[in-house]
Amino acid sequence: MNGILIDGTTCTDNVIIPDSVTSIGEGAFYDCTSLTAITIPDSVTSIGEWAFDGCTSLTAITIPDSVTEIVSSTFSSCTSLTEIRIPDSVTKILDSAFSCCTSLTEIRIPDSVTSIGEYAFSCCTSLTAITIPDSVTSIGEYAFEECNNPIIYGYTGSFAETYAKEHNIRFIDVNAAYTCGDLDGSGSVDSTDIYYALYYVANIAVGNDGGLTPEQIAAADVDGNGSVDSTDIYYMLYYVALHGAGIHQTWEEVLAK
Repeated sequence: MNGILIDGTTCTDNVIIPDSVTSIGEGAFYDCTSLTAITIPDSVTSIGEWAFDGCTSLTAITIPDSVTEIVSSTFSSCTSLTEIRIPDSVTKILDSAFSCCTSLTEIRIPDSVTSIGEYAFSCCTSLTAITIPDSVTSIGEYAFEECNNPIIYGYTGSFAETYAKEHNIRFIDVNAAYTCGDLDGSGSVDSTDIYYALYYVANIAVGNDGGLTPEQIAAADVDGNGSVDSTDIYYMLYYVALHGAGIHQTWEEVLAK
């Protein structure tokens, strides 16, 4: 065996793995509830199944560029995990890799990844935004099971868009041009845009993430006062009603009312 295979005896609050380590074994830090931070060097090329499963105090992790796969249940049930960096070296995210990471709100899949396994992000109840590149050609049937109203950001015509439509998940084109009131980049302002704005305002009101990108938030702020609120929704409703009645007023004319 090259290097050192880390075992479960090194469970402390803050772990710094030495450069001599080349692999982290199966279940190495399983259920280490006191583990709050870990530094993994680039010498590590593989992380075993369930390696950090149940590390409920771990808040952030950076996966080194030397790792090519995130295997089954590696970070499952890391309920305090809010930040993950997946490097461009990773090509596969396997089954249940991040399942039940209930504090995770956003994930960006790098262009190197080609497949996302079954239940990979299932039960991530706070996950609202997942960016999936067009390099991904396979996503498990239940990859986002029990995620509450997530949005998949991707490219029109990609496998991610097809998957989102088949699984009734909101999809937004990352290249969409967002103009005043047009939150979905469709080129017009309609009931879908109003729904997104209402959803955002309701979530922000109770302390949740609004689920919109900065560009979409700017588009929703139709009165330009720096925040999205009921006034913006009123103007959007008024704008849509006018255009539905064949009265094609500009935003300047609507906002002057």
